[in-house]
Amino acid sequence: RRLSGESMPLFLPRTHPLQYRWASAAIDSSILMQPGMTQSTLTASMQFSSWMDLGLAADTPLLPLPMRQISDHVLFVVDVRLLTGVNRWSAETRTAALLMLGAEPAPSLSHEGRSVVVDTGPGNSSIYFKWLQGDIVSSFGAELIQSQSDAISLATAFAVHPDAELHDSSDTSLCTVTEDSVTAQRQFCMAETPLTLSIPSIGRWTLWTVASSAGLHGSAVTSLSVGQMCQAPMDVAYAMSVSCAEGPLVESGSACTAACQAGYSSSVPQLLCNSGILTPLQFACAEDACMAPSNVTFGSCLEGDSMAPGGSCTTQCAAGYAPSTSRLSCSRGRLSPSSFLCDEADCEAPEVVHGASPSCSGLPRVKSRESCSPQCQDGYVASQSLLQCLRGKLEPESFVCEPGVDVDVGLIIASVPSTLLAGSLALVAAYCFRGPKAVEEKEAS
Repeated sequence: RRLSGESMPLFLPRTHPLQYRWASAAIDSSILMQPGMTQSTLTASMQFSSWMDLGLAADTPLLPLPMRQISDHVLFVVDVRLLTGVNRWSAETRTAALLMLGAEPAPSLSHEGRSVVVDTGPGNSSIYFKWLQGDIVSSFGAELIQSQSDAISLATAFAVHPDAELHDSSDTSLCTVTEDSVTAQRQFCMAETPLTLSIPSIGRWTLWTVASSAGLHGSAVTSLSVGQMCQAPMDVAYAMSVSCAEGPLVESGSACTAACQAGYSSSVPQLLCNSGILTPLQFACAEDACMAPSNVTFGSCLEGDSMAPGGSCTTQCAAGYAPSTSRLSCSRGRLSPSSFLCDEADCEAPEVVHGASPSCSGLPRVKSRESCSPQCQDGYVASQSLLQCLRGKLEPESFVCEPGVDVDVGLIIASVPSTLLAGSLALVAAYCFRGPKAVEEKEAS
């Protein structure tokens, strides 16, 4: 009670001038309570100050407290000797005082799902707790662990308030405060740490805790409030049967991830839960649009990169290419069929006056990189012998059917006698290389 700040006043009644020296140490309570621990053992290694004079009118000395942990008590030892003559001192008188400053560290509380994990760190600690429903606040328990003036040892120096009613933690309903009454407020459950406590229900609750160990003051009160859970939205068209990915109930302070059926997307990605209320209150599932195929070489959709639900992709290809299908239908975010190809375009057989129908090898269409033979009606001859197709264009583009007889030279040659054929060929050769006179000379001979 006499302590102030970080020092201890040294009250010494004085009838003579005196000298004093002192030492202090921060000591863990567990060391102080070890069997056989004595004052001599504790003070044997303490470092004392030099002797200091204290006159009759001098102010009360203030001895600084040593650095310490929250759970450490402080041991002060003071030696005093009186001036009895010129440079003559009385025998030393030693006094030891234990300052019971150590307190149990406050418990740590962490909210994990529908549970709260309580821990006090290393050491054997007891936890005293109660659940407060809704807006109820604790009106009893701030001094749950009290110092005992009649204690004869450090182990019995602190005890639970005599008005508190303690229960085993196996039945937490006995320490669940659902009404703000004196009797309810004095109900506490006790357990060893660490422990995991289940939240009593989906409503709003506050966990009130104090930790305690033998030989220490009780910890500061630590509490954790858990808001009321939120229910997942109901009757959302095209949503999953449970509309939140987290389940039918969502923790206060967390979010509901909107869950729509395949092919539908939510109007908002998440709804935040705060004390039983979702923000926003509801969401909608809208049918997904379709994205145009991205891997079509030389091709695209006429409608652009995306198609509205129920719409379609009108396929188009670069010049010289043709789509494998004319249209892709969009439903629930998927195209049917899913893609298309741009193949080299076929060539249309040309329409030619007096030409056959079809006019090229009897084919209405010629595949790219293939060829066809022009064909005319009887009595007409084609101006070209072959048309080549490449990417939708014929080379040459067309042909003409001219009047004439289409003679099969091979058939004629095969029907002519060999001697006559040889003479005819000789005449042709002479005409081509030496002119008409050579032919006349040949005939004369």
